[in-house]
Amino acid sequence: GVLYLSQEANVECSMNSPEYQQLFSIAMFGLILYGFILPVSIFVLLRSQWCKQMMMYDLGGFDALFGFLTSRYATKFYMWEVVIFFQKTASVLIPTYNVDSAVQQSVLMLFVSMMYLFLILKFSPFANDKMNFVEKLCNINLFLMYFCALLFVAEVDGTHVIQGHLKDTIGICLCVLSLLSVVSTAFCAW
Repeated sequence: GVLYLSQEANVECSMNSPEYQQLFSIAMFGLILYGFILPVSIFVLLRSQWCKQMMMYDLGGFDALFGFLTSRYATKFYMWEVVIFFQKTASVLIPTYNVDSAVQQSVLMLFVSMMYLFLILKFSPFANDKMNFVEKLCNINLFLMYFCALLFVAEVDGTHVIQGHLKDTIGICLCVLSLLSVVSTAFCAW
């Protein structure tokens, strides 16, 4: 059937529609800019000889220019923002381009979440222990959310694996776990 934008019901979701072509072009430009050009530019710039010399001889100047990208991270992980760019890009692209299969979406998001969580647990890239704790806690929570999403959409022989009261119980437990992590994060920040 023919699909239309939910916010603008007269715009058909088809490349035959000029309005849709314009929206699609803007979206693709944003995805390419944010998902590829910015991280590659940051990587190339921060790895440049000029930047390395500036880090060695004028740390104040380096922080003034690039502190918004690097100050949250330990010195040896000053390029961690590039990792975050790619993680965020994957978190947008996967649900956007896997609309036909909730299971495939869940599996891929679980994988991305697991890989980022592994990196966070292995490297602890943030500048202090509190920031590392908060990032680990948030990403463990995110991983559990994607795992539960997978459980909620998985089917065996056309029947959902989890349904009824068990599904409600798991959802409530996830909410309680999320609330506990928010409270512990707030407690840690104080």
